Amino acid sequence: MQNFTQPKFYKWKTVEFPICRLTVSASDLADFLGLKIESWDIDGLGEASGFIAQSSTGLVIYAVELLHGVEHLGHRGPVIYIDALEVVINGVNKAIESTLAALSLTRERVDWVQPISAQETAKLLAGRCGERNNSEQARTTEANKFILKQKNIAIKYDV
Repeated sequence: MQNFTQPKFYKWKTVEFPICRLTVSASDLADFLGLKIESWDIDGLGEASGFIAQSSTGLVIYAVELLHGVEHLGHRGPVIYIDALEVVINGVNKAIESTLAALSLTRERVDWVQPISAQETAKLLAGRCGERNNSEQARTTEANKFILKQKNIAIKYDV
């Protein structure tokens, strides 16, 4: 099992990208990994819990579990997000496998995965982020200007 740290602040290289949903709760996963679970509200989606963590190899994982999904949609665990660039470089399947390996989980603990075709979407998003990051005149939209503050953790989506 890899060691994880919880950064106080993290800026995505490109943009966070959902790769799978787990069947183990965010709190159980955080306990297993020795991480602190956080709770917050997401406008339009309601109560959420989860964590952001960085593995000893540098992989950043953002786990988000929505209460609505658990109570009304049958979700049993969080959606796992990683940087879209990881998906572009490694492909969807390899990105999922390396993320699960970092979490010491197997595919049996997953009930949804991004389809292979999502790699093209990741490529488009990463490309758009690169264009914006390289442009001095880049305007930040409301969605990617969003700052989520969770107690002492701020996750900034600034692309």
